[in-house]
Parts: sequence; C-alpha cells; structure tokens
Amino acid sequence: MGVSPRQDIDPLQDGPPARYAVESDSEDEIGNYPGPRSTRAAHTYEIESTTLPGDHRSLIVICGPTARYWLSGLDGRSIGSIRLDGVQVVEYLSTNSKQLVAVLTHRLPLGAQHLVARSIIEAQGIEKSIVLIDSYSYLTYISSQARIQDDNAVRYLSTSSSARPLPKTIIPFDPPNLVQHLAAAVVAECEYLQIPAAVLLVPTRYISPPAPPKPTEYSTSDALPPSLTSLQTVTKGVSSILDVSLEQLDWQTSRVGQKSPTKSQSRARYLNVGEGNMYI
Repeated sequence: MGVSPRQDIDPLQDGPPARYAVESDSEDEIGNYPGPRSTRAAHTYEIESTTLPGDHRSLIVICGPTARYWLSGLDGRSIGSIRLDGVQVVEYLSTNSKQLVAVLTHRLPLGAQHLVARSIIEAQGIEKSIVLIDSYSYLTYISSQARIQDDNAVRYLSTSSSARPLPKTIIPFDPPNLVQHLAAAVVAECEYLQIPAAVLLVPTRYISPPAPPKPTEYSTSDALPPSLTSLQTVTKGVSSILDVSLEQLDWQTSRVGQKSPTKSQSRARYLNVGEGNMYI
C-alpha cells in the first residue's frame, strides 16, 4: 500500500474564499440587486410662529414633561405659539416677571428640531439670555464618581459666551453624556450665534425615547415627578443665569403641583412623593 506524501495545510486557506471576495460580472453582485431602488423624499416641514410683542427681559424654554413640573411654579398667560405642519408644538407664555416662556408640548421629529429651535431664538432676539430646563436620566448617566441611589444633582450645560455663575449645588453635565432633542438644537444654535445660553437638567429615572416620525404630544406616562428640592435648585439656577432675584422671578413652591399655566394637559396634579414632601 502506498503512502501519500505529507501535505502542509494553510489554515487561512482551508476553505473557499468568502462570497464577497469572488470577482464576478454578475448583475446580482452584492449591493447591486436587480430592480428599482426604493427612494424616500425628505419631508419639508411648515412652521408658523405667532407671538405678541412685549418687553421681555429674557427667555425660558421648557423642554419635556419633567420641566413642566417646574413650570407649574410660575404664573403666566398664553400670548402665542409655534405650529409645525398645522400642529401647535410650542406655547408662549408671558409671566409677571416679564420673562418670555416657550413651552414644548410635543416630542418633535429629528428633522424639525432645528427649525423649531431657530424659530424660538428669532422670537427672542440675540441680545438676551436664554435658559432651558430639561431633564436627564441618572440611570443612564455615565460618571467616574460613585453616587448614592436617588441622590442625584441638577446639572448644567452652557455655551461659551455664557459667563454667569451658578450655585455650587448645580454641577456640570460632563461628556461623554449628550443633551438630546430640542434642548440640544437650541444650545447648538446659540453657540453658533454666540448667544448666552444654558440648559439646566433635572435628574429623573425616565429615559427619553428616540425622536418620533411626527409631532407626538406628551402623555401622562412620559415622566415621573421630580423632588421639590431639585425644582428649588433649578429656580436658583434660573435666577443666577438671568440675573433676576427670586422675588422678581415669582416662582412659588405653593403653586407646584396645583396647576399649570399652559392650556395643554399637565401631570403636575399627580401625586409626588420625594425628599419628605408630598403634594397633589
């Protein structure tokens, strides 16, 4: 019986080449399938803004349902709105302290966020400060420092032209964490235009979902009530950024959870238990 000579086997060549490594002139090559390709035209949004003229000192932008709890501490009246494709997505309020408040009532599509942000900034004017109030989920926040559960600070992110000092209880919103949605669009636009702006972020367990394909109104399940301590910290931050005294700002804890100055549905009437406080 003859013995076949020993053959060296290259393990890297022990098999046929991968499909994509084979040269071919075939029409069914990867990425070139027969038939027409489906195309999706970019949606063009129609935006309409109406605001009554007034002597407003600065602008406060309320982004998201968590920030609406802070809004309930103010007293204001509706003076205008922003409509996106015929749907009111922002309501303008005028307060007793001469602050213009823009309240986001809907989650916005990704392609419309910069349009709404630009409309808000144009209504305000580039010479005035802008403060935004939003939230961040401490469940997904990335930090190198250990923290006690449910003991999370109010954080901030500001443009390079914003130089107002903040209370020590408000700490920076550090990378690699990202601000999202309308707040991110407004801050980015303000940074480009060199407008002083800062966003105050209330800690919450709620994780914000991705942007919807069309304007979607906030529901009662979109946020959990923040602690009264966090809302009071935000108030001090707003006072510092806008250089307005707490008395002039006219934000009162007695109003929180009792009513909302907006026409839209608010969750501020729901039970809130936190930091030893309970209000309905």
